[in-house]
Amino acid sequence: MDQLPQHIHGSSTDKSKFLKSTVLGTVAGFLIPVLLPFFHLGIISHLWDEFNYKVDRKGCSCSCWDTIFKGIYERGPSGYKHIYFNITSNTFKIWMVTVLSILLIYESVKRTLRLHFSGQLRKSMLVLLIASVYPHYYSWWSYFNYWNDDFYRQWNHQLFFSITELISTLAVVYLLDK
Repeated sequence: MDQLPQHIHGSSTDKSKFLKSTVLGTVAGFLIPVLLPFFHLGIISHLWDEFNYKVDRKGCSCSCWDTIFKGIYERGPSGYKHIYFNITSNTFKIWMVTVLSILLIYESVKRTLRLHFSGQLRKSMLVLLIASVYPHYYSWWSYFNYWNDDFYRQWNHQLFFSITELISTLAVVYLLDK
Protein backbone atom coordinates (compact mmCIF):
# COMPACT_ATOMS: atom_id res chain seq x y z
CA MET A 1 0.00 0.00 0.00
CA ASP A 2 2.86 2.40 0.64
CA GLN A 3 3.86 2.25 -3.01
CA LEU A 4 0.59 3.63 -4.40
CA PRO A 5 0.85 7.21 -5.68
CA GLN A 6 -0.63 9.85 -3.41
CA HIS A 7 -1.63 12.17 -6.28
CA ILE A 8 -2.75 10.49 -9.47
CA HIS A 9 -2.90 13.68 -11.55
CA GLY A 10 0.32 15.34 -10.44
CA SER A 11 1.14 17.81 -7.73
CA SER A 12 -0.62 21.09 -7.10
CA THR A 13 2.59 22.83 -8.24
CA ASP A 14 2.29 21.15 -11.65
CA LYS A 15 -1.36 22.21 -11.89
CA SER A 16 -0.43 25.76 -10.92
CA LYS A 17 2.31 25.94 -13.57
CA PHE A 18 -0.05 24.51 -16.18
CA LEU A 19 -2.79 26.99 -15.27
CA LYS A 20 -0.36 29.91 -15.27
CA SER A 21 1.10 28.94 -18.65
CA THR A 22 -2.39 28.45 -20.10
CA VAL A 23 -3.66 31.83 -18.88
CA LEU A 24 -0.50 33.69 -19.91
CA GLY A 25 -0.41 31.85 -23.24
CA THR A 26 -3.99 32.86 -23.97
CA VAL A 27 -3.40 36.50 -22.99
CA ALA A 28 -0.10 36.77 -24.91
CA GLY A 29 -1.56 34.88 -27.87
CA PHE A 30 -4.29 37.52 -27.97
CA LEU A 31 -2.15 40.59 -27.31
CA ILE A 32 0.60 39.93 -29.87
CA PRO A 33 -1.64 39.98 -32.97
CA VAL A 34 -3.63 42.89 -31.53
CA LEU A 35 -0.71 45.10 -30.50
CA LEU A 36 1.62 44.44 -33.45
CA PRO A 37 -0.53 46.34 -35.99
CA PHE A 38 -1.42 48.92 -33.34
CA PHE A 39 2.24 49.86 -32.93
CA HIS A 40 3.09 49.39 -36.62
CA LEU A 41 0.27 51.58 -37.91
CA GLY A 42 0.56 54.00 -34.99
CA ILE A 43 4.24 54.62 -35.69
CA ILE A 44 3.63 55.00 -39.43
CA SER A 45 0.74 57.40 -38.89
CA HIS A 46 2.98 59.65 -36.78
CA LEU A 47 5.92 59.44 -39.18
CA TRP A 48 3.74 60.24 -42.19
CA ASP A 49 1.52 62.77 -40.44
CA GLU A 50 2.80 65.71 -42.50
CA PHE A 51 1.95 63.86 -45.74
CA ASN A 52 -1.53 62.75 -44.69
CA TYR A 53 -4.62 64.66 -45.63
CA LYS A 54 -7.75 65.01 -43.55
CA VAL A 55 -10.68 62.88 -44.62
CA ASP A 56 -14.09 64.51 -44.83
CA ARG A 57 -16.17 61.69 -43.35
CA LYS A 58 -19.47 63.36 -44.17
CA GLY A 59 -18.64 63.93 -47.85
CA CYS A 60 -16.84 60.64 -48.45
CA SER A 61 -18.33 57.99 -50.72
CA CYS A 62 -17.18 54.71 -52.18
CA SER A 63 -18.74 53.44 -55.38
CA CYS A 64 -16.40 50.43 -55.62
CA TRP A 65 -17.90 48.54 -52.70
CA ASP A 66 -20.14 45.60 -53.70
CA THR A 67 -22.21 45.92 -50.44
CA ILE A 68 -22.89 42.14 -50.40
CA PHE A 69 -21.81 41.98 -46.77
CA LYS A 70 -24.41 44.63 -45.81
CA GLY A 71 -27.18 42.99 -47.81
CA ILE A 72 -30.32 45.03 -48.39
CA TYR A 73 -29.33 47.65 -45.81
CA GLU A 74 -26.99 49.49 -48.12
CA ARG A 75 -26.90 49.73 -51.91
CA GLY A 76 -24.77 51.72 -54.33
CA PRO A 77 -22.24 54.35 -53.31
CA SER A 78 -21.72 54.33 -49.59
CA GLY A 79 -20.64 56.88 -47.04
CA TYR A 80 -17.51 56.70 -44.94
CA LYS A 81 -16.68 53.32 -43.39
CA HIS A 82 -13.63 52.42 -41.35
CA ILE A 83 -13.21 49.20 -43.32
CA TYR A 84 -14.64 48.31 -46.71
CA PHE A 85 -14.45 44.80 -48.05
CA ASN A 86 -15.96 43.10 -51.02
CA ILE A 87 -16.98 39.46 -51.12
CA THR A 88 -14.36 38.05 -53.49
CA SER A 89 -11.92 35.17 -53.60
CA ASN A 90 -9.14 37.58 -52.57
CA THR A 91 -11.12 38.62 -49.48
CA PHE A 92 -11.38 34.94 -48.57
CA LYS A 93 -7.61 34.49 -49.09
CA ILE A 94 -6.88 37.50 -46.86
CA TRP A 95 -9.22 36.13 -44.19
CA MET A 96 -7.71 32.62 -44.43
CA VAL A 97 -4.10 33.84 -44.08
CA THR A 98 -5.11 36.14 -41.21
CA VAL A 99 -6.81 33.34 -39.26
CA LEU A 100 -3.92 30.95 -39.93
CA SER A 101 -1.41 33.57 -38.77
CA ILE A 102 -3.29 34.23 -35.55
CA LEU A 103 -3.58 30.51 -34.81
CA LEU A 104 0.15 29.99 -35.41
CA ILE A 105 1.00 32.92 -33.11
CA TYR A 106 -1.29 31.55 -30.43
CA GLU A 107 0.11 28.03 -30.61
CA SER A 108 3.72 29.27 -30.62
CA VAL A 109 3.12 31.46 -27.57
CA LYS A 110 1.31 28.64 -25.77
CA ARG A 111 4.17 26.21 -26.43
CA THR A 112 6.79 28.78 -25.42
CA LEU A 113 5.11 29.54 -22.10
CA ARG A 114 4.52 25.88 -21.28
CA LEU A 115 8.21 25.19 -21.88
CA HIS A 116 9.17 28.21 -19.78
CA PHE A 117 7.05 27.17 -16.80
CA SER A 118 8.30 23.58 -16.99
CA GLY A 119 11.92 24.81 -17.06
CA GLN A 120 12.53 23.32 -20.51
CA LEU A 121 12.81 26.54 -22.54
CA ARG A 122 16.03 27.29 -24.42
CA LYS A 123 16.61 31.03 -24.05
CA SER A 124 18.77 31.24 -27.19
CA MET A 125 15.95 29.80 -29.29
CA LEU A 126 13.50 32.20 -27.65
CA VAL A 127 15.65 35.13 -28.84
CA LEU A 128 15.51 33.73 -32.39
CA LEU A 129 11.75 33.24 -32.15
CA ILE A 130 11.20 36.82 -30.97
CA ALA A 131 13.44 38.09 -33.79
CA SER A 132 11.24 36.26 -36.32
CA VAL A 133 7.97 37.91 -35.26
CA TYR A 134 8.28 41.08 -37.34
CA PRO A 135 9.35 39.31 -40.57
CA HIS A 136 6.25 37.11 -40.34
CA TYR A 137 4.06 40.11 -39.65
CA TYR A 138 5.62 41.86 -42.65
CA SER A 139 4.86 38.81 -44.81
CA TRP A 140 1.24 38.77 -43.67
CA TRP A 141 0.94 42.49 -44.38
CA SER A 142 2.51 42.00 -47.83
CA TYR A 143 0.06 39.25 -48.78
CA PHE A 144 -2.80 41.35 -47.47
CA ASN A 145 -1.75 44.24 -49.72
CA TYR A 146 -0.91 42.08 -52.77
CA TRP A 147 -4.36 40.50 -52.71
CA ASN A 148 -6.13 43.73 -51.76
CA ASP A 149 -4.46 45.76 -54.53
CA ASP A 150 -4.26 42.96 -57.13
CA PHE A 151 -0.54 43.65 -57.28
CA TYR A 152 1.47 40.50 -57.98
CA ARG A 153 4.78 41.71 -59.40
CA GLN A 154 6.70 40.75 -56.22
CA TRP A 155 4.53 37.72 -55.39
CA ASN A 156 7.08 35.00 -56.20
CA HIS A 157 9.83 36.74 -54.23
CA GLN A 158 7.56 37.19 -51.22
CA LEU A 159 6.39 33.59 -51.42
CA PHE A 160 10.00 32.35 -51.42
CA PHE A 161 10.87 34.52 -48.41
CA SER A 162 7.72 33.49 -46.56
CA ILE A 163 8.31 29.77 -47.07
CA THR A 164 11.95 29.97 -45.95
CA GLU A 165 10.98 32.11 -42.94
CA LEU A 166 8.26 29.66 -41.99
CA ILE A 167 10.57 26.63 -42.26
CA SER A 168 13.24 28.27 -40.13
CA THR A 169 10.68 29.43 -37.55
CA LEU A 170 9.17 25.95 -37.31
CA ALA A 171 12.67 24.62 -36.62
CA VAL A 172 13.18 27.29 -33.93
CA VAL A 173 9.81 26.49 -32.30
CA TYR A 174 10.76 22.80 -32.28
CA LEU A 175 14.19 23.59 -30.80
CA LEU A 176 12.70 25.70 -27.99
CA ASP A 177 12.49 22.49 -25.97
CA LYS A 178 15.68 21.50 -24.15
